[in-house]
Amino acid sequence: MYPVGIHSGNHRAISLVGEVDRTMLRAVIKRSSRTEGADDSIRHRLIPDDTVKSMHQRLEGIKDEISEVLKEEKLEKEVRPNTL
Repeated sequence: MYPVGIHSGNHRAISLVGEVDRTMLRAVIKRSSRTEGADDSIRHRLIPDDTVKSMHQRLEGIKDEISEVLKEEKLEKEVRPNTL
């Protein structure tokens, strides 16, 4: 499972799961439904292939930009003193 992000307003997270990890996802869903007092529920949505392909093309188009930002963030982290 690949966590994608958390929306701080309602504390929801999404994870992307490929076909290979479907067995693990089923186990997570089963275990989650047994948790007493849990108000959260796990929902799943299927993303159409054309949507995935379109997003992949968009990401490929900004791949170099993403790499630059990641390098800058890594450099900033190395320069910044530990504040923990």
